[in-house]
Amino acid sequence: MTKQSTGASYPAVNDLIVKSSTILLPPIEIQNQFESLYLSLQKHSKKQKQYLQESENLFNSLLQRAFKGEL
Repeated sequence: MTKQSTGASYPAVNDLIVKSSTILLPPIEIQNQFESLYLSLQKHSKKQKQYLQESENLFNSLLQRAFKGEL
């Protein structure tokens, strides 16, 4: 017979330890700077993927034209 449970358990960690732990957060200004940088990187990454796809499409088009003798 198997024991059914939800979540994870670790014998050395209990609720008291978790609840009494302190989580350090950077100041809101630094969090905002990080968010701004992250969003900017995401935007540039998306553009890079689009440029790569366009380049591949152009290359494939050129390749087809070359094999057809259109160049």
